[in-house]
Amino acid sequence: MNARSLHQLYRRGWMEYSQTQCEWENLLEEPVPEPNRIEAFLRRHIPESTVLVHVSRAIGGEFEIGEAARFVCPYIGQYEIRIASRDFSSLAVIATPGVGAGVKALPRAA
Repeated sequence: MNARSLHQLYRRGWMEYSQTQCEWENLLEEPVPEPNRIEAFLRRHIPESTVLVHVSRAIGGEFEIGEAARFVCPYIGQYEIRIASRDFSSLAVIATPGVGAGVKALPRAA
């Protein structure tokens, strides 16, 4: 799956969420992101072994969770990174200041 088709999938599957209701954790205790810390964070919030990563319209893909952690490290602090299970039932976000949270989707408006 290329980044552009993934972007379209995210536009349909990613649900709105409230940043104020998230329990944020610091993922950048060192100046450089630590892949093992990012992988542990992802495993706590997404139980599947394969995840979809959306960094931007042109950056993203489908990865094994450990590979996803290594893939996102260079982008932490530059983009809001969204990670999801393939069916979008488990979601996580890494915000630009280097904090991350599991995401609970808001109910869709009727």
